[in-house]
Amino acid sequence: MSSIEERNVAALERWVHEVFEEGNLDLAKELMAPSYVGHGPAGTVTHTPQTYPAAIESKRSNAPGKRYEMHDVIARGTG
Repeated sequence: MSSIEERNVAALERWVHEVFEEGNLDLAKELMAPSYVGHGPAGTVTHTPQTYPAAIESKRSNAPGKRYEMHDVIARGTG
């Protein structure tokens, strides 16, 4: 079995490529915590697996075909 760090990186890669790039909203519901808090330029936002897909679609529609490239990922376990 892989380490917690490896699982964290794999989940992030799936999130970026499958959810944001490909629009797999079912995977977003599967991977996200019951209460997501995001911090960004628009301020702090809270979403649930039921509300976040609409936010993802909104972001995707503003930049159709956008691709992401990860160069460095920091992931750590809980202990």
